[in-house]
Amino acid sequence: MSRNIFFLLGILLCAASAARAADGFVGHYGYLVTIPEGYSTSASFKEEAEVVLFFPSSCERSSFSECAKVGLLELTVLPKRWVKKDGISSFKQYIDAVVQGLLRMKAAPGVTRSKINGRPSAKIYMRGIPENLNAMLLLEGSKVYYRVKFRESVSEKTAAGLLSSLSEVQPGDTPPPQKR
Repeated sequence: MSRNIFFLLGILLCAASAARAADGFVGHYGYLVTIPEGYSTSASFKEEAEVVLFFPSSCERSSFSECAKVGLLELTVLPKRWVKKDGISSFKQYIDAVVQGLLRMKAAPGVTRSKINGRPSAKIYMRGIPENLNAMLLLEGSKVYYRVKFRESVSEKTAAGLLSSLSEVQPGDTPPPQKR
């Protein structure tokens, strides 16, 4: 009888571990973030940038603007070595480059600098941009920069929670596999 109890306890412990693992997303560059409750994910690459969409599970992924209205988050992870080719060698320069890009798009960005879990971060509001994702949080990692775009009025707490949950479990900047 005690063997059956240990067997059942083992099954329960395995199920609990699997549930915890299912709540997280491990990215190509060695980071782990907690998936917000009620959200699903979809990941892809744009050159060397890893782009992960976090969207409400009830949302149709084909309707980007509708998803943005109810809580779409777009996490982009850029290797520092990749942005160095553009002359960016510090977090301040990265923030300045993002702001300059927004100014070219006729957006009126506002920047607030702070820290998330002791790491340098910045919040950028994008006024006058015709996109549904009108704010972003930037965070400096050990080998990458993290950027979360979101709709300010809907998802700010969720976006901040996403970056607060971030841990670099095996930081890396190895390029993604090439498509053949």
